[in-house]
Amino acid sequence: MHLIKSFLSNPLSPIHIDLIGVGGTGSYVLQGLAKLNLVHKEVVMNSQGIKVNVFDPDVISSSNTVRQLFREEEIGESKAMTIVGNINRNYGFSWNAFEEKYDVRKIKDTQVIILCPDNMEVRRKVYDYVAHKIKGQEINHGEGVYIIDFGNSYDYGQVYVSYVPGGNVIKGTASYGFPKGYLETKEDLNEPSCSIAEAISKQKLFMNPLLANHGLNLLDELLTKEQMIYKGVYVSLETLASKSINWNG
Repeated sequence: MHLIKSFLSNPLSPIHIDLIGVGGTGSYVLQGLAKLNLVHKEVVMNSQGIKVNVFDPDVISSSNTVRQLFREEEIGESKAMTIVGNINRNYGFSWNAFEEKYDVRKIKDTQVIILCPDNMEVRRKVYDYVAHKIKGQEINHGEGVYIIDFGNSYDYGQVYVSYVPGGNVIKGTASYGFPKGYLETKEDLNEPSCSIAEAISKQKLFMNPLLANHGLNLLDELLTKEQMIYKGVYVSLETLASKSINWNG
């Protein structure tokens, strides 16, 4: 069991979230974050909602119009600027979009980092930076940071929630849910596709929204409860099975 840190369970200011990647999974995650922001203001006392920064250097291609939340008329536009612009117009938010690669040096006031990149290099940089900087109270004023990490292949995927304690935390160690050797994986399972047919051949059509919903449910627990039993889940479209990951596991 994990006791959720007070900067999420009893926030005194808007919760700051960095979303890295708004492709197959990230675009669905961003859509869910908008809904979650509305709910958070209603169910959490004194909530000031969530603020999201989106980072993605890619532009929209024709292959993105099936598995991702983009339209044909948006082909050639920046993914980050386009999807955040749509969210802001639809919901009246003022979330930020950056059409650039995520710079780990921007991790300062962030309380939750959501990883939906298309390569392992970005993940490694984030975990390496957090591991070295968190103890110096340079991130979230020494309170620590939560990381929600999405990854998937053709018909299976996983999402992990991790908490990395900061310098102000007397007790606590980084609690990762991924298997040994995960960050050493070299293959990029979500590399860009040239056509819709190629994109679907690499990944089943409904893998991304399924995984996004599992991760959003975990984030909902982080933002609305005081404790959690599970920190992640493995899902398979081939066997229609899922397996939860315990915080103490």
